[in-house]
Amino acid sequence: MYDFFADPRVSKTYNWVLQSVGLQMAQVEYATGVQDLQKWWWAWVPDYFQMVDDYSKGWAIEAIRAVAGVYAAARTDGRNLKTNDAVVTALSEFQSKIQTLSMPKITVTETTISDLDSLD
Repeated sequence: MYDFFADPRVSKTYNWVLQSVGLQMAQVEYATGVQDLQKWWWAWVPDYFQMVDDYSKGWAIEAIRAVAGVYAAARTDGRNLKTNDAVVTALSEFQSKIQTLSMPKITVTETTISDLDSLD
């Protein structure tokens, strides 16, 4: 998933979606008179996606440990799996990259009704 996030087109679209939701909040505010939906949206978005990022990295670490554990148990039991070296190398490589992975940077800010034309 993080490979997709590194693509500038994905990052741009990710930000467009965030701004589009902000625009919907602006429209709800305008139509109903309810205030601060946009402010709450923009306060929530960075925290939420940081949580998603942290959870995803934790999940990846646990998945790597689980797979590595199966191979370690096999070796402990005296079995030498043919794929052992390749799998251990791949897991090690992936684990070394986990902390460098990140969600796209949020580059958009509060949306207003007048921003509708800028979302194309």
